[in-house]
Amino acid sequence: MITGEDLRRYRKAAGLTQTQLAEQIGCPYRLVQKYEYGEYLFENMTIKTFAKLAKALNIDPREALKEEDE
Repeated sequence: MITGEDLRRYRKAAGLTQTQLAEQIGCPYRLVQKYEYGEYLFENMTIKTFAKLAKALNIDPREALKEEDE
């Protein structure tokens, strides 16, 4: 499962600020911050938002959802 550290790494690799990513996925930038700092869990993110996030960061959503031990 994607972690806050992963999100930050993917976001920076995409050349996006937290504000830019938030605009692309349709949420407040503070929410992006909370995901990056682990204050909110990705398991609680809606499927629609997660799909937007994966698209914005150019990541495969299936890979982002895989468990570490698989």
